[in-house]
Amino acid sequence: MAKKLIGDTISAKCTYCEYCILTEDPTIVLCEKRGLTDLENACNKFRYDPLKRAPRRPAPLQEFQADEFKL
Repeated sequence: MAKKLIGDTISAKCTYCEYCILTEDPTIVLCEKRGLTDLENACNKFRYDPLKRAPRRPAPLQEFQADEFKL
């Protein structure tokens, strides 16, 4: 069984497809298979490219007090 690369929270979008190239217009991508398409579309040729997805920023670190580290 193939390992699922797209998690349950990530939906298939042309933005993450290996066949799409971002354009200057922020709402349109250039697809090798379908031509100019909307960012939110996804066709049957969709192949997930993990390098095209920007990861979420990590949560800020908590600030600790000096007395928390005393024995």
